[in-house]
Amino acid sequence: MPAAKKQFVTKLLGNKAPQYIEENFSYVIDMFERESQEEVDEIKEAVKNQFTKTPAVDRPQLVEEKKEFTKDEVERDPSSEVVSGYLNEMKRISGSRFTK
Repeated sequence: MPAAKKQFVTKLLGNKAPQYIEENFSYVIDMFERESQEEVDEIKEAVKNQFTKTPAVDRPQLVEEKKEFTKDEVERDPSSEVVSGYLNEMKRISGSRFTK
């Protein structure tokens, strides 16, 4: 039995008659465990409240960038560059066949 529990039982039942101790021993043990659990729950709640509250923080707003094209620039689809590269290579290969 832990020292704290033993001290609690001795305090409550120390100077009582043996029959009274036999009748109330289980009740005193249950009372000690219940009080201990309540203390633990209170401490857990206090710690939880201490660490879960976040202060109000100014969060930067998301900036949305919009790409603007000048007269010199043209928006290209990335897949079109692959296709045009493939077609250019095909022209080069097929052109070299006819020159032989």
